[in-house]
Amino acid sequence: LQLYGACAIEGSFFVFANLSRFASLPRVVAEDQVSAAMAQTNVVSYTALLLGPALGGIIYQTIGAMSSFLLDALSYLVNALSIFFINVPLQVERVKTNTSFRAEIREGIEWLWHEKTVRFLNILTAGGTMVTAGLYLLIIIIAKQHHASSGAIGLILAVGAAGGIASSLYANKIHRRFRFQHILIATTTLSFLIFTLYFFA
Repeated sequence: LQLYGACAIEGSFFVFANLSRFASLPRVVAEDQVSAAMAQTNVVSYTALLLGPALGGIIYQTIGAMSSFLLDALSYLVNALSIFFINVPLQVERVKTNTSFRAEIREGIEWLWHEKTVRFLNILTAGGTMVTAGLYLLIIIIAKQHHASSGAIGLILAVGAAGGIASSLYANKIHRRFRFQHILIATTTLSFLIFTLYFFA
């Protein structure tokens, strides 16, 4: 129950942290550098995915479970403290209104409903997230059913992370060369074709 509770709290905090990160990025870098900054951010994220599981396994086996969780908690503290070293204002100036929180949510939903493109992208992203959320677990289960070793499973996940790093390195060039619509159609179609392979697995 404690692990479920901790995961639920961390997951809900992640939503706010991730939203804040994306919203503040254009205030840290120039407008023409946003796509490059996003690509670099993805490189760092996928590098963490590449190294994290292996490093986590080593730390878990070396210093034990409790110390591993403590070390992970300290990494969040370092992350939080590093924000104070950003020397540009991250907060957007907002006009104070007397509307309630519930009214603001209703207004946001109404705005989203009338913005067809944004609405479609949100539905597409939500659908993709529902599929990919359990992907790592699915890969581990399928690999275990085929009697794969822990090292082989780690290698499979590492290959996925390496692919993410490679694509992030070229993302900025691709965005400059192709239209957003064409990129979206191509990546969504390729994702569909690749995910059907899991059905056969």
